[in-house]
Formats: sequence, C-alpha cells, structure tokens
Amino acid sequence: MGQLSTVGGATEHQAAGFWFASRDRVEAGLVDRPIRLGMALTASPPAPWQVQRPEEFAALEQLWDRNFGDRRQELALIGIGLEEAQVRAELRQAELTDAEFALGPVLWQNFLDPFPRWQLAKD
Repeated sequence: MGQLSTVGGATEHQAAGFWFASRDRVEAGLVDRPIRLGMALTASPPAPWQVQRPEEFAALEQLWDRNFGDRRQELALIGIGLEEAQVRAELRQAELTDAEFALGPVLWQNFLDPFPRWQLAKD
C-alpha cells in the first residue's frame, strides 16, 4: 500500500503498510515474490477478533471485495479553481482499460511502475 501527497510543488510518496487482504502473503514472507497463477491473492475476510476496533471491523465488512479484499484507491483533491470535468478526464486516462483489467494480477506485475520500490521503515 502506498501513500502519495502533493502540496504545491512538493510531492512525496512512500510505503504505508499492507492491506488487510495481503496478511497471508505478509505472514508467509511472500511480499517480495511475484504472484503466480493459482496463488491466492486475497486472504479471507477478517474475523472480529483480528481487527483492533469494532468500527474498523465494520468498515472492512462493508468494503470487502471477494477478489481484492480491502484493496482500493482513495483520492482527495483540494484546490482552488480545479475543473472537475478536466480532473476526472485526466484521472480516467490512468485507469486500466477493460482489456487490461481482464489480464489479472499475474500479468499486471509486468506493467511499467513509475514509482521506485517502496520499503517500510524498520522499527
């Protein structure tokens, strides 16, 4: 999971932890290994005891997708004079096409990634 922050002319991106859905891969030490055909991409939905707060569990229950778990994008844009239609059009250009989406996660790994490899800070 990554975090991107842009304020004025300053842009910062960094690792931001792991999706709950990736916990099986994280616990098995498979984070840096490619996903292969037949490998489970998403862990099962969490049980209430696996989540720290009841409201967090309720949120996970609401958004959980059987294919992708809690993986998603969230985007908040705040600015003066932003043209919504133009911003939406530009963001749509960055989306996967239906054909690209149909390829699935095994082949998505071959797509160009403009970000450097993120590393979580060691405690």
